[in-house]
Amino acid sequence: MRKKWLPLLGSVMAAALCVSPAFGGSPLGPPTAGLDRGRLRAAVEYSYGETDLEWDEKLGVLHGDVEDLAASVVFGRLAYGVTQHWEAYLRLGAGDAQFDMKNYSLALPEAANNEQLYLPDASFDGGYELVWGFGSKYTFWQPRDDLDWGVMFQMAWFDWDDRVAGAASQKLSGAGQEFTVAGDYAMGIDLEYYELEVALGPTWQATDRLCVYGGPFLHWIRGEMDVDLEGSFAVRDSEGLLVDEALVSVPESGDVEQESEFGGFVGGQFDLAEAVGAFLEVRCTTDSWAVSGGGGWRF
Repeated sequence: MRKKWLPLLGSVMAAALCVSPAFGGSPLGPPTAGLDRGRLRAAVEYSYGETDLEWDEKLGVLHGDVEDLAASVVFGRLAYGVTQHWEAYLRLGAGDAQFDMKNYSLALPEAANNEQLYLPDASFDGGYELVWGFGSKYTFWQPRDDLDWGVMFQMAWFDWDDRVAGAASQKLSGAGQEFTVAGDYAMGIDLEYYELEVALGPTWQATDRLCVYGGPFLHWIRGEMDVDLEGSFAVRDSEGLLVDEALVSVPESGDVEQESEFGGFVGGQFDLAEAVGAFLEVRCTTDSWAVSGGGGWRF
């Protein structure tokens, strides 16, 4: 019976890998405890993905969102079997983040009819920074020898920064005249947030070496993005004559959060040897997805 299910399960996992829209974040793994009491597991994990975040600006001076946030994260994980049915773990690693800065704009003063100065599209690249987290899994039901049900909870913290520079030029109307505002600017950006995930589902021992897992999960991102814009702008009239010059220093800050909270995950874990295993996993929500893989050693 198990062998008949394997092609179907393989097809489902392959289809999940092709789902378009991922958020790197933290791998989930089987939602059930997998260590005997007092045992340890050391693992290396990699995750890649993309998501969109909403930025709720506090001052209303700069406007924009975090679109197509792509995160590439490498974790080291150490897990411990607290009891036969309860496992806890810590993570420490490094991650890189990039996102598109599209349709960002700077609010102009009342003299310019409160219009928006639109900034050209740019890309944020946070470089590799320290990431860390923790989690716990609990097996609450074992209806059969080859099937466990469990629930898990995990959190991780991320912090990236970059400096983006560019030039902007735009025609505006004010006091019944046409003006052109043009200049150079630079933005220092600090994106900091935590990720919280709660998952529920079964782990099925499909063969002696392969287990398949999956289920629904809740995914929250909460944090803050701080932006400091500095620039030098010149205002010229329709004939090109200089009307005004200004040095601009604009701080802006706001909360960031995910756009969707509910999703699903599916994965497989294969024992390469008695104490060595590897896994592959896909998870997604309506506006994000992630692919993860790695391996570990029980001792």
